[in-house]
Amino acid sequence: MVKICPRCGTPNDDFSPVCVRCGYQFPPPTGYNPPPYVPPAGYTPPPYGKKKKSTPIVAVLILVILVVAIGGYLYYKGVFTPARAPVVPPIVVTTHTSIMSTTVRPPQTSTTVQPTPTTTSPPPPSTNKYCAVSFNGKDQYFVTPQFNVTVNGENTTVGLFSYVAMKYHEETIAIRAYLTPNTRGVLIGLSGNTLPFNIPYIGWSPLVYMSDGKLIIAEITDTGPSFPNGKAYEFIKVGVGRGIYPRVNGGEAAMCVNITSPGFYWIVFEEWTTGNDTYVAGYINGELIAEFYAPVANASSLFGAIGPYEYNFVGIAYTYQWPLTNGQWYPFNGSINTIAVYPYVLSQSQVGQLASGPLPPGYFALFIASSKWYNQATGIWQAYNNPELELMTNGSSPLIIE
Repeated sequence: MVKICPRCGTPNDDFSPVCVRCGYQFPPPTGYNPPPYVPPAGYTPPPYGKKKKSTPIVAVLILVILVVAIGGYLYYKGVFTPARAPVVPPIVVTTHTSIMSTTVRPPQTSTTVQPTPTTTSPPPPSTNKYCAVSFNGKDQYFVTPQFNVTVNGENTTVGLFSYVAMKYHEETIAIRAYLTPNTRGVLIGLSGNTLPFNIPYIGWSPLVYMSDGKLIIAEITDTGPSFPNGKAYEFIKVGVGRGIYPRVNGGEAAMCVNITSPGFYWIVFEEWTTGNDTYVAGYINGELIAEFYAPVANASSLFGAIGPYEYNFVGIAYTYQWPLTNGQWYPFNGSINTIAVYPYVLSQSQVGQLASGPLPPGYFALFIASSKWYNQATGIWQAYNNPELELMTNGSSPLIIE
């Protein structure tokens, strides 16, 4: 039906309470009683009585809370804690921990850890002696962990090799590497504050490298003739190798030995300082290459001379003015099986033991070529005795050959 607005005359729906045009409020209808509801034919009413209850929501919530609580307790106890690969075997060792904080800093990231040098190291596991991390001689190298030391009263960041030498005043770096007469490049080296492939403007030192079919062990000191009142290195022992330097106008000294056939070689680089002298010695497969010294304490780059050295490398170093090099960044193109860093000088018998038996105990860091310790995907090589000590790739990741 239609009802007419008495105010404006506009037709409106019969059920409209107000006029759609002027808003006039129509009076409510009188005597309106809607017809009673009649259910449709065939409708059956529900049975009388209490409705069957489903599981209360409160009970479900309590069950969820119990599950979460139990899971959290098991996680806290370590039952479901994800293991970080590789997992260090549960070996109890006697340790003495440095009070200095340690910063493991690849060029992009920074992680603080605590160094854990050991007086008695866990023996290394059985490893494949032919497994190796292989470098391409172009852009593959590792940056060592970095540590904080105090130099002349100032807090200074240095790499792993520098830290051990400066803290303990002696060091042995033992490397098992696959070399051929054609192998070239730096196995381990130091850089003041510059990463490859930028030109450094402060100290650099290729400590162990291959070139022209020769394995070369070298050092530099700021007490050479080019420095005021300087004293150059002097050779005091010659074994299976020979001396290349010292230079008459600089602080470098180097020894070398010919590599005539391909194979794995144990290379030992040792330095130690006394009250008045600094010594450098090199060995290959247990035999002395040569030994030289400078009559000044802490005279070498490993002890911080012409440094300090923020970056320590495995697989590269800058080589300008060093003998038998390309005079630039010199990437390694060989393979490395083991790197062991000791906070002391190995004896002659211990050096010989490397080539014929288990590693001598007491290493500060031990890097073993194995997919358990080296993750080629991430380019991280963890130390066997302390996975928090990591060699970090800063370039394409070297290959693992097993």
